[in-house]
Amino acid sequence: MTDEQKLPYVRVAFYTPLKRHRCPSCRARLGLMKTQLRAIVRRKQKQKHLR
Repeated sequence: MTDEQKLPYVRVAFYTPLKRHRCPSCRARLGLMKTQLRAIVRRKQKQKHLR
């Protein structure tokens, strides 16, 4: 699968949670996911610096 074929899937994955912003539990879950993603990014950056 090429990157161009993956794009619609990524878009769907990104925009569906954004539409469900009404319930606080979803919002909390989104916040948790974002902080986890940031932590993962930081971890990857640290690994790059180690090399």
